[in-house]
Amino acid sequence: MKRTLAVLVVAGIVLGGGAAFAANAGGRDPAKREAARACIDQAREANPDATRSQLEEAAKPCLEAAGITPPTPEQRARRQAVKKCMRDAREANPDAEKGALRDQVKRCLADAGVKPPELTPEQKAKRQAFRECAAKVLTGNPDAGRRELRDLVREACKP
Repeated sequence: MKRTLAVLVVAGIVLGGGAAFAANAGGRDPAKREAARACIDQAREANPDATRSQLEEAAKPCLEAAGITPPTPEQRARRQAVKKCMRDAREANPDAEKGALRDQVKRCLADAGVKPPELTPEQKAKRQAFRECAAKVLTGNPDAGRRELRDLVREACKP
């Protein structure tokens, strides 16, 4: 969960205005992600000097036709809070390790009232199944190195 949050934060920061909107609009579905990128690219070609909000408005009909809904105001607020907390943590501790930054970001988000989204029962079941599979791999290979264990877990515990 922490790793996923960190990856999402970094992805949100790295991606530019329309691209970030497109990536979020597609979620984890690769087909939707590609459709969202295509919609944003079309809007950008039609309006090369448009701002982010103008691009989003121009892309809405295409996104809706593809079955993609834009982020809600709550999702946008959560994303902004995550970006701010991450930026503040990095500025305060430029040489800190990821674990220390993660802890600071977690505290900042808690102070800001941002809670991680609740997992669905399906997600909880998948997570539990993965943890059980990983535990079996780890107990079956006590002398394996970190990289070897990672590869073994990936191979044995594919979703």
